[in-house]
Amino acid sequence: MRNHRDRSLLPARFAGLLLVLLAAPALGQKDPKFEYGKHEEVKAVEWKASAKLGLVISSGNSQSGSGSLGASVSRKAGGNKFALDGGWTYVRSRVLQAADVNNSGFIDPAELIRSDQELNNSWNVKARYDRFFTTNNSAYLVGMAAGDPPAGKDIVGGGQLGYSRQLVKTPRHEAVVEAGYDFSYEGYVDGKSVNIHSLRLFTGYNLKITDSAGAFGNVEGLFNVAPEKVPVAGGGDEAGPFRDTRINFKVGLSSTFFKKLSISLSFGVKYDNVPAPLPAFKIAYAPGFVPFAEKTDTLTEAALIYSFL
Repeated sequence: MRNHRDRSLLPARFAGLLLVLLAAPALGQKDPKFEYGKHEEVKAVEWKASAKLGLVISSGNSQSGSGSLGASVSRKAGGNKFALDGGWTYVRSRVLQAADVNNSGFIDPAELIRSDQELNNSWNVKARYDRFFTTNNSAYLVGMAAGDPPAGKDIVGGGQLGYSRQLVKTPRHEAVVEAGYDFSYEGYVDGKSVNIHSLRLFTGYNLKITDSAGAFGNVEGLFNVAPEKVPVAGGGDEAGPFRDTRINFKVGLSSTFFKKLSISLSFGVKYDNVPAPLPAFKIAYAPGFVPFAEKTDTLTEAALIYSFL
């Protein structure tokens, strides 16, 4: 089954509690985090580090569990900034199913079983270096690795290089745009792989709601500029320029409610116009039949974040 699709894993009562906490007066004073490089005046070397944890478990009629872990660390000195972050998301469920094994036309007690299914098992690590030339202009260099086996991608690696421009910077609003080059290597679960050379466009916006609460939104587009030798849904083994379009979108809210402890709620969408072939099941696919992963994934995440530095 395709990952990120079971949005019922976040109970309604828990979601309501999160929204109350986000709107409540905060005890701490901490600005929301950003997901892109930005220039800040730093008189001395400055370190920041944080970790996040999310967990939802259900039992009884609905038996499922999901968890997310993440960590980030950054160092700023003069016009240089280095950041390293990573995360892991895991979702598993036990779905009740019925199978008429003895062909009696009825379901006997022994024919009610629960099927254990891994819905999500994705991870990512990213290192980024920003060199600020002026307050509004900088260059960035990124290296990253990731994996998403339920989506057919055993390993994804690559790098990015480009230019970043800060468009707006006020006490409440901040907007950034970036343009550059992206290289991605995708190793599929079936043993095949593809190299992707793409144009990267990115825009991000941050809103400071109060001294301790904020919201953000960003969207990244990756557009391949060279043909790719890769299986394509609907037939064919090549994706022409700008066909393998990938879009990453994310919005979220965060609020500090006790000293260095924050809570966050986010929603993300990942779109891949040329998805990977699906992993094989215990029974082989029919000759000539190649099923593909869904083009669109969504992920709703609630997490606690603790800042060490």
